[in-house]
Amino acid sequence: MKTHVRWGVLSTAQIAQNELLPAYIKAMNAEATAIASSNIKVKGISRKFGVPKMYDSYDKLLEDPDIDAVYIPLPNALHSHWVNFSIP
Repeated sequence: MKTHVRWGVLSTAQIAQNELLPAYIKAMNAEATAIASSNIKVKGISRKFGVPKMYDSYDKLLEDPDIDAVYIPLPNALHSHWVNFSIP
């Protein structure tokens, strides 16, 4: 049985930095496995929060077989597109 969830984060949004990523650090049953953004800040954010993988596109993160769940801290109007992303 899986003991923790490997999360991917789509973007470097402040809500992810202020709330989600610090929570993953403290969690016993979750970890931030990857973060994706075309923003040049992604490398520093990945390093700051100990996220081992980073991608320059959301598609690449969503295709990562090591991701169990995805957090989408994007504007609400963009959620539907990424929720409906079809993994081959």
